[in-house]
Amino acid sequence: MKQASANMEASFERARQAWTGLRLDADRFASRAVAIGITEPDLAARSEEIYLAFACAEGDAEAHRLFEERFLSEVPGYVARFRLAPHLLDEVRQRVRVKQLCGERPGIGRYRGSGPLGAWVRATAVRVALDVVAQAGQPLAADLDQNVGDVWKAFDGSPEAQLLKETCREKLTAVLRDSLVALEPRDKTLLRLHVIDGLSIDVIGRIYRIHRATVARRLAAIRARVFSDLRGRAALAWDATSADLRSMMRIMGDEIRLSIGTLLLEE
Repeated sequence: MKQASANMEASFERARQAWTGLRLDADRFASRAVAIGITEPDLAARSEEIYLAFACAEGDAEAHRLFEERFLSEVPGYVARFRLAPHLLDEVRQRVRVKQLCGERPGIGRYRGSGPLGAWVRATAVRVALDVVAQAGQPLAADLDQNVGDVWKAFDGSPEAQLLKETCREKLTAVLRDSLVALEPRDKTLLRLHVIDGLSIDVIGRIYRIHRATVARRLAAIRARVFSDLRGRAALAWDATSADLRSMMRIMGDEIRLSIGTLLLEE
């Protein structure tokens, strides 16, 4: 315990000296680090970035200025592949700013130092850009289809895509597990038959002696209940909106189905 305390103090001191203009004190730094479960290796490796993130979350005006200067200024580069029109690029930058710095629980306060802070901002920027593309009513660059799924394919396999998938997987798995647990036993059974066993609605209909259309309606209703429950849990856990949740599920693609199958097997 003494060693952990010493490591926290050393990390704080290192960060304080790196950002002399910020006012986050040792107690707030330590309490935030403990509250979100930052590991000692991550604390040691990225104490300066963690300190800046926490100061931003505390509403420190100088921290906000530094974050704008060092990280938000890089957003155009993070989303350059989208080749967004200037007004859409401004929209992306503004949405990233709001997500990270505004509200009662700004997103930047959840940064845990498991990767560079720039990568954290990049992941947010790309996810926001996907939403902006989906909502845009004008054509994109000639080599990018207007369909957001096709735009995502242009990123899949890139470092940005892998980072986003890892972030989405970590966040979604926890709340998805709880949403599936909340289902009634008969709904879980139906999902297992369809997702794990790969049975078609025709085969399931014969098993239950009901029409295939009835099976389809029940599966659609289960999906709607899971999404509704997932949306509520995600909003409580990390202030996610419906758009956030849909973009995460879009990014995960087939991995969502695999995750559901794995979680249902745990039941």
